[in-house]
Amino acid sequence: MQLLFKNTDRTGRIVTILSFIIGTIFLLSYIILRDLNIAILGFYYLIIATTINLIISLIFLVLAFYNTNKKRKYLKTILVMLINIPIATAYFFIVDLLLIF
Repeated sequence: MQLLFKNTDRTGRIVTILSFIIGTIFLLSYIILRDLNIAILGFYYLIIATTINLIISLIFLVLAFYNTNKKRKYLKTILVMLINIPIATAYFFIVDLLLIF
């Protein structure tokens, strides 16, 4: 069991960074190209990325509960992952505003 969760905090950081980078690529692509298909793909990506990030955050929460030695480390990783929520929300509203104009 310990081997399975050996690098979980690293995995959380990688997922967070990749989510941010891919989301930013979708936003910049839409701003530059103004293609509705990119906005639609970005919206689907937002749903998928949010689901994956929430599942991983819940896993970290359970790990923090059962592994008190690394509790602080897991909670820090959850906080870093949660930073993506306001960023994704801002990206969504930016695209939404640009779709209106």
